[in-house]
Amino acid sequence: MASDVYRSLRVFEQECNGCMTCMRSCTASAIRMRKDKPVVLEDRCIDCGECIRVCARKAIRPKTPPLSDLARFEYLIASPCAPLLVQFQQDVGPADVLEALLRIGFDEVVLLDEACEAYMVALGRLILTREHAAPFITSHCPAIVRVVQTLHPDLVENLVPLLSAREVAARQARAAAARKTGLPQEKIGLVYITPCPSKMVDFQAHRLVGGSSVDVLMPLSDIYHEVFTALAAMRREGELTREGVTSSALAWAILGGMSRNLRRIVMGLDSRLPAKGRRRADAVDFLPVARIPEIRRLFDEMEKGRLHNVDLIECMACPEGCVGGSLTVDNPYVARSKAITLLRKLPPPEASIDWERAEALVRQGALDPGEGFMATPLEPLDEDFGRSVMKMQRKEELVGSLPGIDCGACGSPTCSSLAEDIVKGTARLGDCVVLRARSHPALEQF
Repeated sequence: MASDVYRSLRVFEQECNGCMTCMRSCTASAIRMRKDKPVVLEDRCIDCGECIRVCARKAIRPKTPPLSDLARFEYLIASPCAPLLVQFQQDVGPADVLEALLRIGFDEVVLLDEACEAYMVALGRLILTREHAAPFITSHCPAIVRVVQTLHPDLVENLVPLLSAREVAARQARAAAARKTGLPQEKIGLVYITPCPSKMVDFQAHRLVGGSSVDVLMPLSDIYHEVFTALAAMRREGELTREGVTSSALAWAILGGMSRNLRRIVMGLDSRLPAKGRRRADAVDFLPVARIPEIRRLFDEMEKGRLHNVDLIECMACPEGCVGGSLTVDNPYVARSKAITLLRKLPPPEASIDWERAEALVRQGALDPGEGFMATPLEPLDEDFGRSVMKMQRKEELVGSLPGIDCGACGSPTCSSLAEDIVKGTARLGDCVVLRARSHPALEQF
């Protein structure tokens, strides 16, 4: 595997009891059990964080930055993900969470609202003027991007070709802070509080191709206690305001929230774009879907040439959206309910959006990703095409010799995975406990 591959997970073998829950739950079949300990196959891992979520012993954890990373900055900016705003009790409003972040040591807090508004305006324009029949696939979830790149490479061109709102917001915030403080860029630290490990990989990818404006990614679960404590002090002093924020970023925390806002933005664009050469705004259709298995089934339909009636598939790897990220704390369904309650009290996005500012950011190229998404399909079984074909044939023979019950006791998640591991030389047919128990004659053949 390439040396520049970055994965966001760490395995703590001393904490693992070999239960195999992580291997069975992995949505990308990227975990193997070797000597009763999990091994992550870096070329397959999509950093969705499902293994973190299901491990009861916390033997798999995200790679977190040391606190010493923050010491080199003179001015700290917090950029909280939207799920952080709905992680706390009902009497805590998003504005209270922002105040708590200031009280625990940040000099400034920047929301993603403006960047989200510009993103939706840019995406709305793409949808109304799209020429190809297949729907767009949202690209703000890095786990989804990796699923497309590795497992459905033919759909790479369908990924929304826009820079993520979190990166746009970070760039705008850094520039504004530099002007306000007069400090050099290296003294300004921007901390993105993330609900999942996939954002860490996205951050590293930006660093590799020219630099991210985010300096440190901090897991939401790591900062939750400090924010909770600050909110408790505010409650004791009667300082909680219960005030909300605009819906542009908050809606992105839940499945379907982006589609809800985008639909209204598209209707708002209806009077701002020339009618010639574009689709009718009221004919636009979106399809929100969460969890990798369901998303992959939709991608299979797309590869068969279906779903032409859909303009955008809003994909989120985590249950109920980002509120279900593996680094969040609150129950995702409870957090979703809080977000919906807040959204009902807020003005609709087309009423609260700064249209001139959003369209100016689009014109300035603030959402230009710089380079397109590249397909990175899984490597073949062998670099030589002829040998690869022979290994594929042998794999099929092995699959026919295996019991097909996908018990995982061999250390591979499925019988097909075991057959592939055998062909690659990382496993043996004798690893199958069912065949051993049956004294299967196939053990003599391979």
